[in-house]
Amino acid sequence: MDSKLKKKCQQNISPQFIEIMRDVGNSAEKVGEQCKIVGGVVRDCLIGSQNDDLDFVCSDVDKVSSDLISQNKAKDVGTVSTERYKTKILIINHQKIDLVEPRKETYTKDSIKPIVEKGDFQTDALRRDFTINTLRIDVNPSKWFEIDDPTGKGLSDLKSKILRTPLLPDQTFTDDPTRMLRAVRFSACKNMTINDDVVQSIRKNKHQIQRIPSELIHKELMKGMVCPSYFDVMEQVDLISELFPEVDSLKKISQLKENHTDNAFIHSLKYTKYLPKDPIFQLVGLLHDVGKLETTDKEGHAYKHEQLSEKKTDEIMQRLKFSVNDIKRAKKLVGSHMVLHQLELNTISEKGLRRFIQKYDDILPELEIMSKADILSDHPHKKQALVELHQKIEMINHVKSKMNNVIGSEFKLAIDGNDIKQLGLQGKEIGIIKKALEQQVIDGELLNDRMVLLQEMKKMSNK
Repeated sequence: MDSKLKKKCQQNISPQFIEIMRDVGNSAEKVGEQCKIVGGVVRDCLIGSQNDDLDFVCSDVDKVSSDLISQNKAKDVGTVSTERYKTKILIINHQKIDLVEPRKETYTKDSIKPIVEKGDFQTDALRRDFTINTLRIDVNPSKWFEIDDPTGKGLSDLKSKILRTPLLPDQTFTDDPTRMLRAVRFSACKNMTINDDVVQSIRKNKHQIQRIPSELIHKELMKGMVCPSYFDVMEQVDLISELFPEVDSLKKISQLKENHTDNAFIHSLKYTKYLPKDPIFQLVGLLHDVGKLETTDKEGHAYKHEQLSEKKTDEIMQRLKFSVNDIKRAKKLVGSHMVLHQLELNTISEKGLRRFIQKYDDILPELEIMSKADILSDHPHKKQALVELHQKIEMINHVKSKMNNVIGSEFKLAIDGNDIKQLGLQGKEIGIIKKALEQQVIDGELLNDRMVLLQEMKKMSNK
């Protein structure tokens, strides 16, 4: 390894990990075995970043772990093994560490879970997803910190930011289709280019995505959606059509030209770029217009598409195993994404604005962000539309401030159920009158004053 690269890599591995690497390497050398660190910690230290996963591949985990334990360098936590393969789990320097043996994987057509047996260092490298993840660093003292590039392409691909598979990509993706999603995530999150052969193979094998359990797809999406241009890369390799066919169908939808310059699909991808890199927010951006396929007329109007989009968002997120809370949040944002656009300040009364605030107050900041994203993505008159949106937000904030001055940020009616009972009312009648009084106070029609409310309450009870 180049001395500068070696120094850079060592600087990006914590002193605690370096000490653990030396302890493992010393024991391996002592018992005549070989150990290397592998995976993300190697890849990331070489590009100048840190990684908290410290994984070892050792030619014999029993011999190395036994020596570490005998010297009180490690505590045995347990063993995970099959007939032909073994992993030792140790605590070293207060850190949980896995020592795994080189493995060979064999896949069957009906499962993405491999049959695992002990292999050698070369078979262990070739089973991995990309050449940049095959790189290893020796920890034995005689080879301390030497780079091992078993494919001969890992270092150059890392330097050139190229994603390439160690084996033919068709085999890599047929063995485990999850690697296709990892390619998208690595490209978006680490700013890497997917090799042309790999792109073509993903497009060819995209149907294999259906073999992946929904829970694993969900996990990959949550990791990837926080990265820039994630959905652009997914579209590049034609995976949106497999994972989100409802979104892919929007390519057919031409939108109203007074509000959009792109078709509904391109608009949705652009829309996500102006949203925070929060996975649920990003998914909301992708799905916010999925109802347009069934609601768009010949002129390009898509009346009430947000209602159908909300329903489809629910279906899609359930299919991909999102949590109840995430689905609830996404549905509310998708179903409400048009309300600021539809708000007419010239015709709406202050009472109407108060009710608007009452209904949407908990998501107003998100709705403002989404409305801006909608405009910035492809509106033909961005400047004018942004000015109008700003005017709406200013007016809403003005009325909201007036409301807070009258009723406070945590609203409590100046009378309670006991006051209403004094009129001889009971049961549902109490709730009906109380709710009516609350609404009048919120609408600015009554002061939240005990005497004022008692008088109004008497009028209501006499009707």
